[in-house]
Amino acid sequence: ATAEMHSGFSNVRNDLPMNIRGRVKAQDWRPETRAEIARLDDLWKDLRARHAGDGPFLFGARTIADAFYAPVATRMRTYGVALSAPSQAWCEAIFADPDFRDWESASAPDSWDASGFSVIDRKYA
Repeated sequence: ATAEMHSGFSNVRNDLPMNIRGRVKAQDWRPETRAEIARLDDLWKDLRARHAGDGPFLFGARTIADAFYAPVATRMRTYGVALSAPSQAWCEAIFADPDFRDWESASAPDSWDASGFSVIDRKYA
């Protein structure tokens, strides 16, 4: 799972740029991007099905895989991507994690100025 994240999902990376604070309406993504979103959803859903009794994260307990996919979970939230119930539940577990919340709070509007760098403002406004 981690190797796939490391080397894959280029369409998701390009079409859903990282913006932890942003929120936009769901888009009609390119077919290649929709296929990658479906692959992510299938992967997360499968891992959760196999490890559901071990905890709320991809492999039950929190692992490096959760750290690799947490930024992708924020992209799904930012762009209003609909996910299966197991995948959405994993995203919610990530968003509730204290370490994630610390990371997210570091992006608070007063913590830094991203004006001029926000692709979301230019591309989806």
